[in-house]
Amino acid sequence: MNLDHPQLGATRGARGLVVHVTLGPGKFNRLATGIPSSQALTALGAPALDMLYHKLAGHTSRLLSAVWARADDACSEVKAAVADDIDGEVGALWVGNSAKDKGYYWAEMQENFHATACEWADGLHRRLLRWKVWEGYKPQLVRLIPAPDRKDGLTITSLVVYPAPRSAATCLVVWDKYDGRVDYYGHETDLDLALRCEVGLLTEA
Repeated sequence: MNLDHPQLGATRGARGLVVHVTLGPGKFNRLATGIPSSQALTALGAPALDMLYHKLAGHTSRLLSAVWARADDACSEVKAAVADDIDGEVGALWVGNSAKDKGYYWAEMQENFHATACEWADGLHRRLLRWKVWEGYKPQLVRLIPAPDRKDGLTITSLVVYPAPRSAATCLVVWDKYDGRVDYYGHETDLDLALRCEVGLLTEA
């Protein structure tokens, strides 16, 4: 998708984009931290795991928005609000067949899921600071777009930030591995089409 496409109702350059490429953890590993039961994860199946992972990314987005803005009071409030939302979403989830009474609730699921979202948000923020991504910039809103799972050990997450930073390069690709680097682009549309498909910003017809 072109996040600056006129049909989305936004003016060109109204947002910024960071494509963060690093080594692991993958989707299953990250969920296994939030749901420390391989039996529960296996029982859910791929569609439910995808849903949970995007739920986790949504909560992480809210937390990263607060952490990146460095508003300590707001950050504490957001963490508490996210904890409440997670409790409402997964507190009563049941694994197994309730009709046959063969299943179980996830003990401490809410706390683990919340801790994983906090760790992901804090980790992303530390990595962005290390690579000096838009120094001094404080976004009002961050949204994560996780890329599909890969087999090469890389994990790719795109961060859409609002409003766009005051920079000639509003689209960055951070290669956060080994002898990494940061590639600078004016806008998302300047990215190579193959790369946009690879990171989940564009789908092939």
